[in-house]
Amino acid sequence: MQATNSQTALGTSALRATDKVQRQIEEHLRSQGLYYERRKNYYHNRSIPLNKLVSIDQMGQAVMSILVQVPHIARGEVSSIFSDEVYYSVFDNNHPIEMYSVAITLLRRTEEFLKSSPDTRADSENFVFHLAMFAAVAMTRKMVPKPSDLAESLEIPSDRRFRELLSLVREEFRYVAERKGEVLFERVAKDPFTSKRLQDRAQRFLLTSPRG
Repeated sequence: MQATNSQTALGTSALRATDKVQRQIEEHLRSQGLYYERRKNYYHNRSIPLNKLVSIDQMGQAVMSILVQVPHIARGEVSSIFSDEVYYSVFDNNHPIEMYSVAITLLRRTEEFLKSSPDTRADSENFVFHLAMFAAVAMTRKMVPKPSDLAESLEIPSDRRFRELLSLVREEFRYVAERKGEVLFERVAKDPFTSKRLQDRAQRFLLTSPRG
């Protein structure tokens, strides 16, 4: 069954690759020095460095976390990006094209921050999408940033701000783990309750924190 699901996802991904918005994202990212693999391994097979490659899945995870604010889906159900109810909220022809480069830049910067410390490296995959969502709220000073908000040339949070936000993310992860009797942060990261807790925490953050 797993192989069948994988084949189905791959087939759907290939069908989406020719969408107008996918071609536009590829062109825009090229102007930013990035290579968008709307066709699986298209640039990878041309020996482009990995840090310059962006897959459709990665872009979907970035936008699901930062714009749609469902980091639990980005962590646990990335294949759902190709379902109609998710795909069109992520890849919309009406979204400013600049939003996509901001989203992937923020997600990757968040990941770099988490992997830079031995204290967070092991859980970087579990924290990254929730922290990126929180960071987008902090960057825009808006509880639910619009695509146009994210398309602006925003200043990526400093390490100091990332540390501040991460401490709040970890508090909510621990709360959910204790509330639900979970011992694995992987399960907490995939729980929609965790996303809801972080959204509420982000709202309080905006009310009480200074800019910057």
